[in-house]
Amino acid sequence: MAETIACLLQGKLELLDGRGRAEGPLPSQLQEPAGAREPGRNASPIVSVTRGRARGELYYAIRVPNGTALFARTRGSSEEQRLFLGVDAQIREIDFSFGDEALACTVPGPRGTSAIGSLADDGKGVRTVTEGDVVDCTPRWAPGGRGEILYASAGVGRTQSGAWGGLAPFALHRLRFADNSVEVLTADARYDYLAPIAISDSLLYAIRRPYLAPTGPSPLAALCRYFAQDPRSPGRRWRVIRTSASWSASRRAVSNAWRAACSRSTSPQTATSCTRPVRTYFEARRARRPAPCQSPRSKEWSNS
Repeated sequence: MAETIACLLQGKLELLDGRGRAEGPLPSQLQEPAGAREPGRNASPIVSVTRGRARGELYYAIRVPNGTALFARTRGSSEEQRLFLGVDAQIREIDFSFGDEALACTVPGPRGTSAIGSLADDGKGVRTVTEGDVVDCTPRWAPGGRGEILYASAGVGRTQSGAWGGLAPFALHRLRFADNSVEVLTADARYDYLAPIAISDSLLYAIRRPYLAPTGPSPLAALCRYFAQDPRSPGRRWRVIRTSASWSASRRAVSNAWRAACSRSTSPQTATSCTRPVRTYFEARRARRPAPCQSPRSKEWSNS
């Protein structure tokens, strides 16, 4: 059998030959069962694919409304076998190991986190093998069936209120099931390391990209976020700013909202200085306002 590469293109399986030329799509009837698709709803996308246990066999995960389904299919056959159905569980980035007879995958968690999971033929389903306020992704089995998983991991930064603050640089880790130990293989504050692939005990491929440090929220985004998330009638606060007849009342309302928004996303020291752009804005606008006697309508009224 000639060498063939399976990849994903917009939620569908595509086959490429050894030279990278497209051989055509590999349609899946289970993405869209007959008569089950509702009007206006797209077909269920395939989120990940990996090689299977037999030669020419593929494992792929399909996102369904109530979770994720895992299927197996052999090239040249239209029969699809369901291996796993996770209710209220999402998995992606699957990788199969011949020696370990198990699948490694990424399991999304709460508040933007994710963990590494393992799926074996023991009927226990997916079990997470990592945890913490981190983003663990792109798991790959080490060759040789040694019970080791290589993956990328980055810590999650939080603000004082617990909101998302950004990610630390991704580093490469190795998890050993023999002693439940985790070893850091590569870490650099200047780069992200992703998608590790172990060729041998001494050779490892990975993607390296420059690390982009998280930037602080823009003042306008913080102000809009405050009005959008405040449960105490945000529409009424907007009307206070837009319809207030008093210039000082509008200025005071915006300043209070700005201070509250900054206090949610920054430290108390920064929150105090956040009101300065508001004052500068109002002072500059008030300086540009013409005096009442300078308007043409005022002159006509005085002359009459």
